[in-house]
Amino acid sequence: VSCAPLFDINQLIKPSEFEKCDFVNSKPCSLLEFCAFFGSIKCFKFIHLNEESKKSQDLMKYAIAGGNVEIVHICEQIGPINYKETREIAVKYHHWEIFEWLYEHKVSKTIQEEDIFSFLFQSIQFSNFTTLSYVLFNGADYDNALPFTVEHDNILLAKWLIKHKENLFKEE
Repeated sequence: VSCAPLFDINQLIKPSEFEKCDFVNSKPCSLLEFCAFFGSIKCFKFIHLNEESKKSQDLMKYAIAGGNVEIVHICEQIGPINYKETREIAVKYHHWEIFEWLYEHKVSKTIQEEDIFSFLFQSIQFSNFTTLSYVLFNGADYDNALPFTVEHDNILLAKWLIKHKENLFKEE
């Protein structure tokens, strides 16, 4: 198909009522973004290596949502990236390894108190236990966590917080 003379490597995939995921269905996305989101490494590399393919500034967001580390590292080489915008995506889609990499290698020097608060909120909002425990170990206020879980009707996470409170703060 891609060898056809009229094949448009930069065509956009329009939103569809059959696609369940809002991330790829909220606006038209390119073939490259679609491949990044679904982790299709062979298709991603093929389109990426095509000289005519356009790379959007949102490409890294699609890659992080997709969770394919190889695609993420390819996107890292493409150009300047605002990593701050990608952290919530890693939390939302439960890509722990990517979140940890972003936190420790890309944005840790610029982490501020409101960022920790934001990570805490996002971890609860998206029921991400792994990131929540990591954020609590790294300075988030436990006293904010429990009310957030109750506010978001997340009974399972509230029970987990109560059960693991002692384990979370063993070192203190």
